[in-house]
Amino acid sequence: MALTSSDLPTVAKPAVRYRQVGVEAQFAQARNNVLATVAREGGSTRNIARITCFRTEPPQDFGAIGAATKAAFPDGPPPMSWMYVAGLFRPDVKLEIEAIAAVV
Repeated sequence: MALTSSDLPTVAKPAVRYRQVGVEAQFAQARNNVLATVAREGGSTRNIARITCFRTEPPQDFGAIGAATKAAFPDGPPPMSWMYVAGLFRPDVKLEIEAIAAVV
């Protein structure tokens, strides 16, 4: 089992940095980071059992999040929970993702 904790909308190259963009783009980047972590452990999107998203503000375009989710999970997304929080550890981070994956 792989548990990801606090996957953020970061880009690691050339150095770790946080994107100061909307929730939609931060969701896509954090989701990509989750998928990369699961892949490093030998899994794929089919191994992800649950995703929890913590966000500080609503998306402006729910359709973009739906399209990004469908593209990443062609066989259907895992159960997902979306929770509003008062804030995350930095004001420019608007979204954080945790995931559970069953990787054998």
